[in-house]
Amino acid sequence: MKTSDRVYSSAELKDMLKKMRAATLAFYPAAVSTGVHTFIEFTGLMNEFLRICEQSDAEDVDFASASTHTGKPLVVYPYNADYIVEKLDCIFGPSIKSSPEVRAAFAKLLGDPEQDERDRLIQEALELPLLFHSGGVWDDAKRARWKAITGSDDSTTKAMCDHIRKTLGRAS
Repeated sequence: MKTSDRVYSSAELKDMLKKMRAATLAFYPAAVSTGVHTFIEFTGLMNEFLRICEQSDAEDVDFASASTHTGKPLVVYPYNADYIVEKLDCIFGPSIKSSPEVRAAFAKLLGDPEQDERDRLIQEALELPLLFHSGGVWDDAKRARWKAITGSDDSTTKAMCDHIRKTLGRAS
């Protein structure tokens, strides 16, 4: 997202950076006044985001237009990511680590390929009984889908249960 892709001018971006700095400076004392350490950690996240925006601006990237909504990335270095992870771990780490559901939600955000694969396998395993009991003629499309999921031409309840057991063994 170089200059030609910009939504905001360089002057507008500089003004935004100044306002962002003022917002983080105003937030910090208010956060401290709560006495909640993990809430104060959000100041660190905001300041790191500000640093990332500054380095993006320095590399001629329109940081104000970079988001998941546009698909345009900010300039983030490994040390930025390490710091963000440290802050998120302080704030949410025990919750993420103690709950498979919460961990899976964060993994989905990060596009964890192992979790994505487990989810796909489970989804396909759940599809088998519906496919098996779908009624009507066992046509080429159903036969092809069965084989794509199970890797087998054997469309029996035994094959279905064996595949589901195998998948659940892999999923845990």
